[in-house]
Amino acid sequence: MNARWKVPCPWICSQAGASWEIIPDRSAFYPEGGGQSGDRGLLKVAGTGAVIRVLDTREDGEDVILVCDGPVEEGTYVHG
Repeated sequence: MNARWKVPCPWICSQAGASWEIIPDRSAFYPEGGGQSGDRGLLKVAGTGAVIRVLDTREDGEDVILVCDGPVEEGTYVHG
């Protein structure tokens, strides 16, 4: 995957226990389904070198939920 997008206002990022759940308005990560596990990978924060691990990808209705090891702040450019 080599998508680049800016975390816009529609993104929701909240802590869920030891991980963070990020609900983007769009995503290059595919959620679990049909017996296959969800995508895993990295979100690279542009300009800082910071890396956030995507531990799992789930679906809730039309929302794709990225389960991550850290938060992503609104207005941040990420590559994933």
